[in-house]
Amino acid sequence: MSGCQGETACVSRCAIPLLYNLGVSKQIRCTVLFVFPVQECINSMCGGTEMIKVRHGRIRHEYKRFYFLDVEGQRIRWEPSSKSADKSRIPIRSISEVREGHQSDVFRLARGLYSADQCFSIVYGSSHEQLNLVAPSEVKASQWIIGLRNVVKNASKSSTVEAMQFARDQWLKETFEAADKNGDRSLSLDEVIGLVKKLNMGLSIKQVKRIFIESDTNCFGESANTLDLGEFRDFYKAVSTRDEIYYLMMKYSSSGEEHLTTNDLQSFLETEQRAENVTPEMCREFIKKYEPTSAGVAEDWMGVDGFSQLLLGPEGQIFNPEHAEVHQDMTQPLSHYFINSSHNTYLTGDQLQSKSSVDMYVKVLKMGCKCIELDCWDGPEGEPYIFHGYTLTSKVKFYDVIQAINKYAFVASPYPLILSIENHCSVDQQEMMAQQMRQVFKERLLTEPPNKMQTTLPSPEQLKEKILIKNKKLDNEEKIDGWVTDEDEGEEEKPRASQQTQETSDGVKKSIESELTNGNASAIQKAVADAGKIAFVVNESKIENEAETKPEEMRKRARSSSVPTVTTLMPAVHRRVQMKARSKSVSVQHDDESDIIDGDAQKRRKLHRDLSKLVIYTQSARFRGFRKSLASGKYYELCSFGEARALRCVTAQRAERFVRHNVRQLSRIYPAGYRVNSSNYNPIEMWNSGCQLVALNFQKNDKGLQINQARFKTNGNCGYVLKPEAQRREPISFTPHTEDPVKGVSPVLLTLKVISGQQLPKPNGVEKGEIIDPYVKVEILGIPLDCVEERTKVIDDNGFNPIWNETFTFNIFMP
Repeated sequence: MSGCQGETACVSRCAIPLLYNLGVSKQIRCTVLFVFPVQECINSMCGGTEMIKVRHGRIRHEYKRFYFLDVEGQRIRWEPSSKSADKSRIPIRSISEVREGHQSDVFRLARGLYSADQCFSIVYGSSHEQLNLVAPSEVKASQWIIGLRNVVKNASKSSTVEAMQFARDQWLKETFEAADKNGDRSLSLDEVIGLVKKLNMGLSIKQVKRIFIESDTNCFGESANTLDLGEFRDFYKAVSTRDEIYYLMMKYSSSGEEHLTTNDLQSFLETEQRAENVTPEMCREFIKKYEPTSAGVAEDWMGVDGFSQLLLGPEGQIFNPEHAEVHQDMTQPLSHYFINSSHNTYLTGDQLQSKSSVDMYVKVLKMGCKCIELDCWDGPEGEPYIFHGYTLTSKVKFYDVIQAINKYAFVASPYPLILSIENHCSVDQQEMMAQQMRQVFKERLLTEPPNKMQTTLPSPEQLKEKILIKNKKLDNEEKIDGWVTDEDEGEEEKPRASQQTQETSDGVKKSIESELTNGNASAIQKAVADAGKIAFVVNESKIENEAETKPEEMRKRARSSSVPTVTTLMPAVHRRVQMKARSKSVSVQHDDESDIIDGDAQKRRKLHRDLSKLVIYTQSARFRGFRKSLASGKYYELCSFGEARALRCVTAQRAERFVRHNVRQLSRIYPAGYRVNSSNYNPIEMWNSGCQLVALNFQKNDKGLQINQARFKTNGNCGYVLKPEAQRREPISFTPHTEDPVKGVSPVLLTLKVISGQQLPKPNGVEKGEIIDPYVKVEILGIPLDCVEERTKVIDDNGFNPIWNETFTFNIFMP
């Protein structure tokens, strides 16, 4: 389906290609079925339609509901519903996508039960939730798809001020209605006092009474001593007026009037916000954008409401709005960029028994991820599947995944996408994978071999709209298949435990293997928890030994982060498939002072020539130490490091060599095997040493992932961020553990003023009715020399409008 430019829109449906043998498909047919006036579709939505909501957990559920677009045209609602009115709705502005047909996991699992022409899915919210609906007819489904896409597109065009004002008005209306217990469309003094307590405003009853009387302008007849909706808006504005913003505005008002002229606004931006290249014309544009009064816009001045909106808008954020677009040089080698990367992309939860989902690929690609993982295993009827091997996670078809990848690969940006293939398939299904990728990706799939004279990786600009395959590669591709070494995730992570610990771990291993066989999920969770306790014992022993020669600060860092995995404790879960291929023993060597092992007993597997030929610039290679990598490593070789091994590489003794290694070659870091709950490590340490592909569990929105999202928000969220020059400039002399200013880098002085907050949410665990005591923590993350944390004072019993007015200054040596 496509949207409309004029008064009509059409829905076109394409036949889904069917696979035969090795990926040959029928020709795709596309037929235009319906053409509707857009207004007719919106009218149909407003009138409402009875549809079936489909949910799919362990069991598929159906719910018949009446869905409609509300009178303001701002929300999809449904009835009946056991949820409260504020829960049984979807704001139009929160909708990111409307998909027709079987383009969600729910409908993929229910193929054959519902006609694709009657199905559509609404994707909404920051967590990419889905509402999967079956319309009573193809016509109704098409009307909803066209209408929804149109109102979503129009909502995205509205200005920031309009959106914020509308959101505020709607919230006030809904708050008013919720507080109106007797439904008489007015609030008594007692109802207002109860509401003030509920909103955590921190006002005394005396203050509430005074402002209530001032706001009750219609004090005659039945309306006396009550507030209608308009009066309640005035009441709320009075109690929520932010004095600290008013005084800040008046500080720059040259006339003493309660507004700022264009010159006043320019002075504020240059002096207070340290903005550069500010012009009077720019200030006039801000006034047009944020000032709510027509008089202010006509006379070029901004009052306190407009000034508040400016501070809350993009121009008032610490994030530079210019960085919301691609602004960095994109013509340098791939190894010169940090690349947004995902680990076990298909999982929706933990690593042991959660659901595998095609939609997770859609989610991370729309978030700007540019390296995603496909864990491929043999499936029935010659069809490869993706799942976490030897666990209870569900399976998804490889073909369904690559179809979704092809559709969303370049939605966030046109820069290249890397598919990290973890290959556990037989040669026959490897051939099928190669055929399917060629068929689906077509010219997007990079297959052209590099120039023999080439010595560096190509740039993101050169690889626009290209999909790269990361996998092993045959030395000789003349034969149909051949042997390659197999470095599974987790094979290199082998903690050294005491005899007693090893005996205990053997018991845990047997427990996990037994419960996997029997499918007992709760028992598996207990066994995994036991494994985590053993890992902690092993880790503490190892850290103590390593910390003896380190200063106290490094000892503290080691305790919090330098931990090996517990893959040897859970071979059936995390060491993956038992290889049929023969293994080859190699001697164990050490790299200079490093304790990184050069060789180990390696598994080998067969690789099909067709899959090997798809590997061009991202050839998986075993890391054999810095000495060998710097002397003979190939620019197209990509080494993967488990979390524990990577942490040993980023220590003070080895970090500089790791930085040098990462100038020419790509390094991929992945989470330790003991993170069965899909938690994340701190990516900062890996970026400090120049590692590009720092893969995280996107299904866990913890601090590690939030740091990653902050890193890649810059440069237009395109998935590529240029590394600092000190990590690219040869000869490399940079080490992240420096105690002196970085050579060739000018330090930056950052001054940050924390003014106030408003309507702060209560943190998890706070009891109902409890008033919070908020404070603000400011943390600088980067190289150890820059890492610092400051806190404001605590404001007692005020989560509604706490004021701090505290200033912090930081020296940033590696900005």
